[in-house]
Amino acid sequence: KNPLASALFEREQDDLLRDLYKLPERSCDRKVNEFVKRIRALRMHVLIISHLRKQMPSLYGKKDKQQKLLNNLAEEFTKIQREKHLPPGDFPDPARYKSILSCFDLCKFNKIEKKHMKYLDDALAVDIPRLVKIFENPF
Repeated sequence: KNPLASALFEREQDDLLRDLYKLPERSCDRKVNEFVKRIRALRMHVLIISHLRKQMPSLYGKKDKQQKLLNNLAEEFTKIQREKHLPPGDFPDPARYKSILSCFDLCKFNKIEKKHMKYLDDALAVDIPRLVKIFENPF
């Protein structure tokens, strides 16, 4: 039995146990981070759909206008980005988004109420930080 090796072994064992005790804490952090990403993505989708829906005519030329909007989706993203002061990295890939949206009629989406956007903003700004504080996890 080597005394140096046993001391090193004990330190390694302590480090391992410390890491094992932190696993549930890290798991909670990962879940919170994933939840925040999902809320931010939802918020972004709501902003995009709301913007595109506002551009649609009320009576005639809906199909043509929708096609024009989808063909210029990157430009529409830039308009939303400037208007709402959002980072470009938060936006989805325009080509993929176009392929998904082309299956839908933009006029059939419900109008977005400001109170619903406020719920999302409050969740990100108030509710989640309050939850993190309750669980005492560094965020």
